[in-house]
Amino acid sequence: MNEHYDYCDLGYGVSLISPCGKTVFLQGDDACQFIDDTISVDELWESEGNPNPSIFDSQEDHIDLVIGPYFD
Repeated sequence: MNEHYDYCDLGYGVSLISPCGKTVFLQGDDACQFIDDTISVDELWESEGNPNPSIFDSQEDHIDLVIGPYFD
């Protein structure tokens, strides 16, 4: 079992996947905002590396922080 959240950009929406396999589907503005957030995370890690080593062990941990609230 995966220990991190994951996502899949389907073109017409985004499927968010929890570590236990539950899914949330985003469309429209919500999907666009989510993709923008993940692009920002990717760019941050690419340009500066780990922005907060005391919180994030990896980029996947940072993505978990972005996706997790959708499952609360």
